Amino acid sequence: MSDMMASEEALAQYRAAREGAAFAVFADWGVLRFAGPERMKFLQGLMTSDVAALAPGQNGWSCLLTAKGRIRAHALLLAREQEILALGPGAALRNMAEDFGRVILLSQTTMSSAEDLSAPILLLGPGAADLAARVPAALDVLAARDERFSPPGTWLPTPKDRSEKILAALQSAGAARLGAEAFEMLRLESGVAAFGRELGEEVFPQEARLEAEVSLNKGCYLGQEIMSRLSRRGHVNRLLVRLKLAGPEVPAAGTKVLVSGRESGSTAGAAYSPREGAALAFAFLRREDAAAGTRAELVGGRPAEII
Repeated sequence: MSDMMASEEALAQYRAAREGAAFAVFADWGVLRFAGPERMKFLQGLMTSDVAALAPGQNGWSCLLTAKGRIRAHALLLAREQEILALGPGAALRNMAEDFGRVILLSQTTMSSAEDLSAPILLLGPGAADLAARVPAALDVLAARDERFSPPGTWLPTPKDRSEKILAALQSAGAARLGAEAFEMLRLESGVAAFGRELGEEVFPQEARLEAEVSLNKGCYLGQEIMSRLSRRGHVNRLLVRLKLAGPEVPAAGTKVLVSGRESGSTAGAAYSPREGAALAFAFLRREDAAAGTRAELVGGRPAEII
């Protein structure tokens, strides 16, 4: 199938990320700052991951859950010597601020919007690790590795007074700036679920295959009882999969997916994949239909296969 289902600009950006290095600026994201002597204990009692295990300079993705165990927020927690930063979409951080604001007065912890930091930057591509080692070090910026991408990406929470220098340094080093279309191609190819697309308040972490972000032995936290119950039961009823579709056209979110002639679920985020020469789509399907290699089809008869 032709790559013309994607814009030439997006394809050029995509190739830069696949062959060298590229960066994306997440203007709709923000950063929350947690400080105070009980910051680790505070987040440990609310987020799903083992926050207390993070040493300064380490990071990890974590969920904030509703009382029913669904994903209220998804954020990258970055531990520093005197604080913890939470990077994430604006909607996720607003949910965190709202929920945490009800209980933070009981803790020796402060929470504030990191107004001194610009929108987070993500470096991607085989050359990104080298850039992440050179550019941030030269400009005294802390880098956070993201293993969800292949090859791994690097997040840069950039100080506002240095953000223009950092962007200029990345571009002068040959890194291409990714637009939304090119980033979606790379996200779908890496299988990275996103808050507001695949992740939200109708989804258990286990449905989105985020078990690595859920601690079952660190003690109590919001939603922990539900997580334990799901673990004892052994499974959830649906799972997030990626579908490779016949043809390059990108389906709308919510398109019904059929397996063996019956409705199994519906699509979420989707994008054209130059690597596959076809469209890829996330979908939540019944657990019994979620094995790789399973044949499926979109409503209307378009063939698909779980990859």
